[in-house]
Amino acid sequence: MLHARPGPQLLSSLRFVRHALLSVSVLSLLAAGDLLRAEQIRQGSEYGELIRTNIREGKIVPSYVTLKLLEIAMAKALQEKVGEDDGWSNGRGRFLIDGFPRKMDQAELFDDTVSLSQILMALSHSHKICLSTVTLFYDTTEDVLKSRLLGRAKTSDREDDNIESILKRFRTYKEETMPVIEHYQSQNKVIKVGPISSSQRPMLPQLSVDR
Repeated sequence: MLHARPGPQLLSSLRFVRHALLSVSVLSLLAAGDLLRAEQIRQGSEYGELIRTNIREGKIVPSYVTLKLLEIAMAKALQEKVGEDDGWSNGRGRFLIDGFPRKMDQAELFDDTVSLSQILMALSHSHKICLSTVTLFYDTTEDVLKSRLLGRAKTSDREDDNIESILKRFRTYKEETMPVIEHYQSQNKVIKVGPISSSQRPMLPQLSVDR
């Protein structure tokens, strides 16, 4: 899993990390934010307005929505990548999850044994959604993030790139997402990198995708 505080740090640092990890292993990248934004604009989506409202208010989208989107994406990847290497066999796969889980109920559901209807239909397996192996946590200060977000606001046209939404997102991250990081830290599953400065290139930690 990849985690960073909210802001363009995700775009600069994590894109580099994601590319580096994907280049050395057969991983399927699932970015929760990308899945949510795609669903938000999908014609006929039952979740579109709910996603849009939560993003605008700096809130976390309800767990059942994000989990459903991840379930569908994971089932699709399992069907497409079967046989690519030993990590993609017997209903198992390797996933790089970006920006999820964002709150404790999501973490608990994600690690619980859950029957994936899409995977059951395709592969006749019932197993954990995705038991976390390691979480890469890229950290920086709120001052750096605020500066980057306000800079991005000049060209992004994102309705959540304003000071009111930014401060709400910071508060939400501190209250709801940091407990997730602490949860995985208690299990020795967190590799922390940072704090990253406004001009620093991210470091890629040494880790094995076979853990």
